[in-house]
Amino acid sequence: MPKADDTQQAEIRQIHLNTYAKAREYWRRAGDMQKANLTDAKINMQFGAFDQDRIPRMKYELVSNVPEGSLAHAIQNLNDLDDDDDDIDMFVDTSALDDILRDEFGDYIYRRMNRGDHD
Repeated sequence: MPKADDTQQAEIRQIHLNTYAKAREYWRRAGDMQKANLTDAKINMQFGAFDQDRIPRMKYELVSNVPEGSLAHAIQNLNDLDDDDDDIDMFVDTSALDDILRDEFGDYIYRRMNRGDHD
């Protein structure tokens, strides 16, 4: 029986493979055969995210000038660590940041301001 970590790693790997398959399908339809023919290993190293228009983007195609000190900057630093160290295996979906900030952070700030502990 596989360990929990092995099962989780296999599930994460399958999510990545499904994402790459969706990206390849888009690139084939768009006629970008260079990207569509990349191996899983190459896509794993180069893939950034699906943008707001659901277009798969490579890391070099994403906007990288996020404000220093922002949540996006912190996540970008974490992802950079992941690229530099084979022992670190993490994935942060930066496409969800807007939803998190809109749905959760605003409520948090509102509650905190109404409590009066905002000094």
